[in-house]
Amino acid sequence: MGLTISKSVGKTGVNSSADVGVIQQLLNKFIDAKQLQVERLVTDNDCGPLTRNAIGLFQSIYLGHKKPDHRVDPNGQTLEALNGPPTQLQKGDPNDLTLQGVVEVLRSVSINAISFSLGVYQIRATDYRNVANQFAARRLRAYRVPELMDNAVYRHKNDDTIFGELSIGFLFATSALQLSTVVHEATHAVCDSWGRTMMVEESEAVAHLAQAIFHHRLTGRVVNVTHPGTQEVMKHCLAIAQRMASDRITIVGAIERQELMRLIRLLPTVSANAAFFYDGI
Repeated sequence: MGLTISKSVGKTGVNSSADVGVIQQLLNKFIDAKQLQVERLVTDNDCGPLTRNAIGLFQSIYLGHKKPDHRVDPNGQTLEALNGPPTQLQKGDPNDLTLQGVVEVLRSVSINAISFSLGVYQIRATDYRNVANQFAARRLRAYRVPELMDNAVYRHKNDDTIFGELSIGFLFATSALQLSTVVHEATHAVCDSWGRTMMVEESEAVAHLAQAIFHHRLTGRVVNVTHPGTQEVMKHCLAIAQRMASDRITIVGAIERQELMRLIRLLPTVSANAAFFYDGI
């Protein structure tokens, strides 16, 4: 006889404190066994975002749900599986929830804020929706690498079935920084979709500006990062985003572009004369 709950727990659930504590206890059994790659839950009887996300991840891995509902019902399949051993059959891909989160960001209303021209490069919201479709169709892959923490990395890849991959430090983007980080790396996928070679400094300039515009739409503030050089880039990108929002002209001016490129070239990750050999997705 396993543990029971009286009412539903999770997203849209009743979430009585005693029931939430039971589900947190059961989830921690799988987390401690390293079958759920998330931070161990504090058994505080509060069904916050970490608990809801852990439920969704569990449903993706153990029940194979493509669209987990993040809720545990009394006498339901999720509760039955939670009462089982961590060694039970896993029916789903543990990266599905991460991929779904990326798709949600790229299809969100806030993505409409991104529209600008930087030199010969034009970025539009439709570019991100096209990339979202590629992720949803599994032609682009997203998977979690916890060591990256709040960071993410996009890599071009072409092996006839996978055209690019996004490794991401967090399970599901929740903060403005994480959401905008997804946009930054997805911008490299947009560049990849154009099928042209780009200088690293150009690709990074486009990606940093897109991230800053998206973050500005969410918070009205600058993206706060720890590296001082990147912070200077973000401050300048915020100024461009604010100017665009004020005068409704989305073309980056010559002086703005010149300063942005200067700051980008100072970043330790940007090598002189290096290029990304994007060839389409």
